[in-house]
Amino acid sequence: MKKTFKWLTHDNSGAKNEFAKYGHTCEIPEEMDDVAEYYSPETFWTKLSKKAFQLRTVSDISKSYTHHLRSHGAIMKERKRHLIYYNYIIHPYSYFRVIWEMFMCFVIYLQLIIVPIHSGFCRILDGHLMEGPERCLDAIILILDFFLCTDVVINLFTGYYSEPKKEVVLDLKHIFLHYLKSLLIPDLLSSLPTNMAFKHGYDYNLLVLKLMSLLKMLRFITFVRYYSRLINFFHVRYSVSSLLLLLIGVGIYWHSLTCYLILVKVMDEFLETVNPKLLQVNSTELLFSRSTYSNIYVSCFYRASMIIYTSWYTQENPGGLVEYCAVTIMWFCSKAIQFFILARTLQIMKGVNSSHQKYVEMERQLKEYMRDKQLPTYMRTRLLTYYDYRFQRNYFRESEILATISGQLRQEIIMHSCRQLVENVAFFKNLPLNLLVRIVSCLRGEMYLMNDVIVRANTPGDCMYFIASGTVAIYSTSGKEICHLEDGSHFGEIALVNKAEARIASVVAIEICEVYRFDVKDFVRAIHPYPDLLDSIEKIASDRMEKTLMLDEHNRREMAMKRVNK
Repeated sequence: MKKTFKWLTHDNSGAKNEFAKYGHTCEIPEEMDDVAEYYSPETFWTKLSKKAFQLRTVSDISKSYTHHLRSHGAIMKERKRHLIYYNYIIHPYSYFRVIWEMFMCFVIYLQLIIVPIHSGFCRILDGHLMEGPERCLDAIILILDFFLCTDVVINLFTGYYSEPKKEVVLDLKHIFLHYLKSLLIPDLLSSLPTNMAFKHGYDYNLLVLKLMSLLKMLRFITFVRYYSRLINFFHVRYSVSSLLLLLIGVGIYWHSLTCYLILVKVMDEFLETVNPKLLQVNSTELLFSRSTYSNIYVSCFYRASMIIYTSWYTQENPGGLVEYCAVTIMWFCSKAIQFFILARTLQIMKGVNSSHQKYVEMERQLKEYMRDKQLPTYMRTRLLTYYDYRFQRNYFRESEILATISGQLRQEIIMHSCRQLVENVAFFKNLPLNLLVRIVSCLRGEMYLMNDVIVRANTPGDCMYFIASGTVAIYSTSGKEICHLEDGSHFGEIALVNKAEARIASVVAIEICEVYRFDVKDFVRAIHPYPDLLDSIEKIASDRMEKTLMLDEHNRREMAMKRVNK
């Protein structure tokens, strides 16, 4: 029977487990999935390897924040590709990457706080400060450098999403080239363990190493990238996430400015010690001879505040050439950052240039509408889910966009979106291009939420459907679940050529589905100039209908036999 009705069979591996969370009780016998088969027989090490792969492969939650993996079927295909061809690579949309990036955000933030303190305070003027805190900071920075180097290695084995290819690239060579063009060099420079070369007493080499610690601040770029990904993963509001990042950035800059002002004073004192004629520094300005950690930090914090918010530094002019240059550069950088913060804040508040902010505003209006209509909780949840999936948290007016472009461009966009779906249908293959264009232009997009009935058995059929993303369950008229259909599949085509016949199966969405509808009237209008093609399509549809009815009759007999045996 499986061979006879091969067109109805489908890979439903793990269907019971996968769709139970959606409220769908699957009646199809559960089969061994590809992952379980790959790691069989089950031993301790194969179980461990299987768990490790499940952590580093694409996660189900990726449907909510990706544009190309929006259904269970798409995720299963991606996992299979990952398992067979790139088993050792980490998928960028895996649970492991989420956990690792959360951990690295903490590590990088800690580094951006501790490294300026270490550069400014440690080994000041032949160890005037205590060595205990200094050794503690050395140990902490060494540990942080280890994790930063580990992050570089993990990034070299993590895939990336290619916008031109519309897929995740998992090839090691391409990953390396992509990382090299983006953040490999800044990440390597910011991972150098420069503090390990520090030694007691000041010399030129030590000053160079301390200045090299500025390279570690490059990790803020990686921090922003990881932060943005986590924001998308957890669906944090745009305004909240942007303001929080601004506060973090300003805090790190203020703290770094304070600590590096200490380093600037030390460098001036060192230059005077080496060559008193080089600089004339008032001995009363030596900041560190009788000060504590807190006094030094507070004094330089005050000076940093003056640099950031005014053009005034202190009552006295800077003490030396290095301090003159450093204060001037810091002041210009501070003013540039002030303008950036002001512009960014206005952009966040106004949201003119942010499609995400427009989505947030639309979501707020939707909630007001639901509250005004006093809709029940379950209906509110379904509405919010619909909008979230439809727009992916970025609002745009598709009808207005299509209305402003030329007919040729509009036709190319529609063909790009739907041509493959239409060509997957047996009797639409090898159609003339002009007929294919007419059919594709008649398609209408629709969305169905979990447990929505798309087609009901024994009702008149007036259209067929193409599945762009999502999974549906097919039920016979006897109520038996026949199979699942996923991305790229179609159903209801018999209604196009047998308008008098009622639907012979029910179709239920078992996850959020995006489908394209093709009405009978549009089909008749498009196919009318091709009578020979219409005859061929009618023959194929009749054969499929006959097979479906035979399968339904077989299911009825099986159910009757089970009742008799009971």
